[in-house]
Amino acid sequence: MNNEFIDILKECNGYLIPSGDKIKLKKGTKVKITQSLGGDFTLYVNGNLVKINGKDADALGEKIDK
Repeated sequence: MNNEFIDILKECNGYLIPSGDKIKLKKGTKVKITQSLGGDFTLYVNGNLVKINGKDADALGEKIDK
């Protein structure tokens, strides 16, 4: 995990923190990974925090240990 913005590689679902509202992250959206915990990721996106599930780790170019 580095401290730079990356592009989402494929469209995926996310959940706004803390409301839990479901959103769709489009391919090419700039994000910063702020945390990786329990296979899930917390992202900084346009001033918001967004959680994505580990099953979508490939959208970030990441892999999770199973």
